[in-house]
Amino acid sequence: MTACMQRATGLLTRLWFVFLRITFVFTGITPVFTGITLGFAGNSFAGDIRQSQVAVNDSAAVTGWQHWPAVGKANLRWFIFHVYTSELRSENGRFYENKQPVVQNLALQITYHRDIDAKDLLAATQEQWLHLGYNKADIGLWSQVLSDIFPSVSEGDELSFVIENQQGTFYYRKSSQADWQLLGAIHEPSFSDAFLSIWLSPATEYPQLRQQLIGGLHEHDMG
Repeated sequence: MTACMQRATGLLTRLWFVFLRITFVFTGITPVFTGITLGFAGNSFAGDIRQSQVAVNDSAAVTGWQHWPAVGKANLRWFIFHVYTSELRSENGRFYENKQPVVQNLALQITYHRDIDAKDLLAATQEQWLHLGYNKADIGLWSQVLSDIFPSVSEGDELSFVIENQQGTFYYRKSSQADWQLLGAIHEPSFSDAFLSIWLSPATEYPQLRQQLIGGLHEHDMG
């Protein structure tokens, strides 16, 4: 890593500490790109951001995962506020707890029930990665990528993160639109695993929601 990159990473690390003071909301998202693809090598980028090889109008690529059966469904509430509904899908409708998320073909679909800004989603994501014990340098790099991918969401909008063959892809659909839009692809298994671990790790901050998502607990059982 060059001295310039080191200084930039240090600045990003200090900036996300400021973000962590924002109240946990676990949602949010900003401008929509036609799609980007990233490569990593260790803790540094292996290449520049470049246009994704996946076409935005490729309906098979964008919606194939929608036909996967659901594993489980959960609602995140913060005090009296209903923040979002999340649903986990897989190719066979199962989640294997003895395997890392990244080695399973999974799709996490989130439907938002509130308007949330991109910076709040980013801050919440960083906070959860810290909770799970991820390396601060990795968090800084991942945050830089997510800040270019996430859009701000409105009530009724949907965001999906899909892992196929250990490659992670983000899709977005506004409540007023019928079709999904490709936001970007990150071709780094460690990122895909870390992102889904926010919801699926046994160490998640919300274990009951995890149990619902992986099909082990229904909302009426949470009493």
